[in-house]
Amino acid sequence: MNSRLLIVILLAGATGLWAQPRITSVAQGAEFSNTLAPGTLATIFGTGLAPAIASPDRLPFPTTLNGITVNINGRAAALTYISATQINFQLPVGTAIGTASAVVVNGSQTSPAVNFPVAATAPGIFQYGASRGVVQNQEGALNTPENLARPRSIITVYLTGIGLTNPAVADGTAAPSSPLAQPALSSSATIGGVDARILFLGLSPGFVGLAQANLEVPVLAGSGDTQLVIEVGGRRTRPVTISVEGNPSVGLPEGSTCFSGNVESVTLSLEKELQGQADEIVLGGTRFCPSCDNKSPIYGPFVTLINKARRARLAVDACRDDFGTINFVRVRR
Repeated sequence: MNSRLLIVILLAGATGLWAQPRITSVAQGAEFSNTLAPGTLATIFGTGLAPAIASPDRLPFPTTLNGITVNINGRAAALTYISATQINFQLPVGTAIGTASAVVVNGSQTSPAVNFPVAATAPGIFQYGASRGVVQNQEGALNTPENLARPRSIITVYLTGIGLTNPAVADGTAAPSSPLAQPALSSSATIGGVDARILFLGLSPGFVGLAQANLEVPVLAGSGDTQLVIEVGGRRTRPVTISVEGNPSVGLPEGSTCFSGNVESVTLSLEKELQGQADEIVLGGTRFCPSCDNKSPIYGPFVTLINKARRARLAVDACRDDFGTINFVRVRR
């Protein structure tokens, strides 16, 4: 081989080996927001960050992995994964609130520093798919649109960024099972906008930086997808989607006689339609008509709503008053 060509090849290889790593962003590891909290799982995105993919195979997690180090304010962070474009790490528990600086050291090369904000808490729920929360139902299965959480059941939500804990857990070290490490600041949760009782919120025993919230699902009116939000230390997670089984009786007028089901038919004469009345409605197998014990609605908006529900094949809750006339209609989506 031509000696000049050999030198060019060697120089090209050396340049690739010694290329300076660069950080494009530092993000929380669950919802990838830019604010981090002490002890949170976090991610660095960039180029030339590491020569190859690697993960530690034992605990505690190391601060140097295959020659790669991440320094936060000059302090080495515990590493959970490295690659050329991504490094996952745990923000050191001792990181001060305010603005922090991240630097990646790759062999003999050091990246330019990148600053990011640090808050006392920065909770984020892990997600999959289209913003669906990583949530286990009480029986242990993943919560999905086909596998709904039942009212009053206990779900487990996985998150990070709960801030300092009591007791404190050292960087890169698995959280203990006794005593459980819980956040130093207060917390709350809502499902479908309704308060959800927290049975436990803290670090998941045996894991590094991972937190979990065990929540009791409140009784909601409708079944299907709804929003889950957790707040720790006054900072809220982004809403994530979970699927719950509702209780149709929630929100119905007290003391009323109510009927539920799909609208099977609505019969209107032209004259009564103009008056906002119906000749006959069959709802969930129950017949409503002027001469029935259960009388058809006498108000136009009710008739219109029931008719729309029939066309859309949606279930309806309808309640009657003391005279037998429907005076409450709710469509369940």
